[in-house]
Amino acid sequence: MHMAVGAIILVACVALVTFVADPPGAPRLRLRTLETLDEQLDPPLRGIPPLIEGTCPNYSPTFPSEGGPDCTFPCPNGTRSVGTAFFNPFPDEYAQKIIEAGKLVRSIDPEHTVFAEGSGASAFMDSHVSFSYYCCHTESELSRIKSVLEKWDGWQPHSVDLSHVTCAIDGPAIDHVSFIVMLDPESNLVMMQWVTQLEEHLRNAGVQIHIPRRNQEPYHTTLAVVNGSGYPTKKAIEAINARFPPGRWLKKPMTLEKPCNAHGKVPEGFFC
Repeated sequence: MHMAVGAIILVACVALVTFVADPPGAPRLRLRTLETLDEQLDPPLRGIPPLIEGTCPNYSPTFPSEGGPDCTFPCPNGTRSVGTAFFNPFPDEYAQKIIEAGKLVRSIDPEHTVFAEGSGASAFMDSHVSFSYYCCHTESELSRIKSVLEKWDGWQPHSVDLSHVTCAIDGPAIDHVSFIVMLDPESNLVMMQWVTQLEEHLRNAGVQIHIPRRNQEPYHTTLAVVNGSGYPTKKAIEAINARFPPGRWLKKPMTLEKPCNAHGKVPEGFFC
């Protein structure tokens, strides 16, 4: 039974990603170019990834995230995963929209809503955009990474914008489905180039990057998490993108400069 389920998951994952070679020849995962919806849809909805009835078709590139967010495999003993993120970088008008979107998610199926940003007791209090993930490192390695991040002179302002809402099966459970607001393609490229510079700086300092950021999920901010075994994902994604048209989440691009700023009861500093 376990082998059969594993085979099904493998087939699903292979359908969503392709292998490409990286020097010196090691394969890496890359999300396949997303197809657009039927051309008969209204122009604001074109470019949204297609959804099959009721379920999310998109697996995270690092599913099942058993080593932590965007870290594919369980960490060996003596290692752990950490990350960096920009907390609460959004303007006031976005905060109001995200509350409305969270309420919309809950109203569609409250029973299968795990949490919705800005709505209810289980909501996250600090919206964020994750910048980097460091998977399965020893404490000594993490100390070196932290030192590099603290001293890096690459923390400069970058302007980014948001695009549309889609979904991703993150794991570890196959019914763990996130609704995410994607950065637009230009902004995602800006962020990927920025984090690639940091990764190169870390390698020069003797740090091995176990999973490069380009092999993880594109840049986004999480809107909600639902139980995909029962939640009507297709209906919700269509409703959210109709209520909040792609490219209209922000009046103007927002600025990201340095992750791990103070948030809630967490002080400023790496990691966060």
